[in-house]
Amino acid sequence: MAESWDSKTRETVKKIPFLTEKAGPRDKQKWPDRLKQELHALITYIKMNKESDTDWFSIQPNADGTHWSGKVGLRRREEGGRPRGVENLGLARTG
Repeated sequence: MAESWDSKTRETVKKIPFLTEKAGPRDKQKWPDRLKQELHALITYIKMNKESDTDWFSIQPNADGTHWSGKVGLRRREEGGRPRGVENLGLARTG
């Protein structure tokens, strides 16, 4: 799949920490480490987006990381590439 990504996407993905722990919420021993890795990767990606003024979503997990909610912004552009506005869309994921 990575072969089909454009060069900008590949460079962005290289900067995000790789998740090494293979665990889900039912694995009580390994899940906290996996959740830390997921949060670290998300924080890194969000910081990168804010630095380049392209932050387009916010996300928040519950205490045990099994339910996520947030907002996704869809940037609309006018002709010429200038921003017209941002539309917020709901987001929810349950584990």
